[in-house]
Amino acid sequence: MPVKISKFIALPALLLILLFISYILVNIKSHKANFENFFLGSQNLFEELTRIKDPLENLVEETPQNFNGNMAIFVKDLKTAKTYQVNADQKFSSASLYKLAVMYKAYDSLAKNEINMDEILSGESTDLDRILSGVQDDTDLNSQQAVSSDNQNQTIAYSVSKALRLMITISDNYSALLLAQRLNWPEINNLMQKEGFGDIDLLNQDGPTVTARTIGALLEKIYRNQAVSPQSSEAMKQLLFDQQINDRIPKYLPEDIKVAHKTGELDSIRHDAGIVLSKKSHYIFVFLTDSPQPLDASEKIAVLSKQIFDELEQNK
Repeated sequence: MPVKISKFIALPALLLILLFISYILVNIKSHKANFENFFLGSQNLFEELTRIKDPLENLVEETPQNFNGNMAIFVKDLKTAKTYQVNADQKFSSASLYKLAVMYKAYDSLAKNEINMDEILSGESTDLDRILSGVQDDTDLNSQQAVSSDNQNQTIAYSVSKALRLMITISDNYSALLLAQRLNWPEINNLMQKEGFGDIDLLNQDGPTVTARTIGALLEKIYRNQAVSPQSSEAMKQLLFDQQINDRIPKYLPEDIKVAHKTGELDSIRHDAGIVLSKKSHYIFVFLTDSPQPLDASEKIAVLSKQIFDELEQNK
């Protein structure tokens, strides 16, 4: 005899069955999503870990590997603000890069009418030679011409305008010293501190020191027309564009590329720091070296300069 199921029992049972089936379907979907997310998450992590570095980042980071000596590199793309650096905060003997600080202070004093372009600066060559013995720069193309062949004492005299040009474009040491004495070394140093260039130390007992990052910051301020005034910044840029010692940053660059830069060399020191205005990019490049093979260091700067130029140009 068939068993009759009461509708009062069947309906609730059916409801329970439907709820159970719904629960199972929802859980299957949820577990499937979690399962897929697990592998998707792993895939994202894998992609992040295997991200290819910027080629310029690789280039800068690998440069010290085949270099005999110490080096610091600071590169800044002035349009994207991206930086590439190695030992950018390491202190190096400034050699003639201290002349950038002297130039900066000279234009600050000119703007305040503390000096004028026609003012004559003078000193005795023998006195200047004694003072320069600690900071003499081998790139000086002019100073020794002021001393006669029989090494007699002579009076060296330049206008402020001429001293600025000689100091930057041919790295003349007498003009740099005459300017620095007129402007006062502690006052130049104080201005560097005030302007945010604290790692430019002109009063170090072992001679002036700088870092690649701080020299880069000073050049960027000139580039952006924020050094003293727009007019002063333009004047400083023009002096740097007129640089005549071009065996490093500009050496392998196309002739139509403008480079505003200042070199420095002294014994084992070879530096170059500049603003490069290429067709597709503007950038700061500072390369400081201290090497037992200084001629090789100069060539290293020139080669890296071209590599950086090519990389920035082709990626724009």
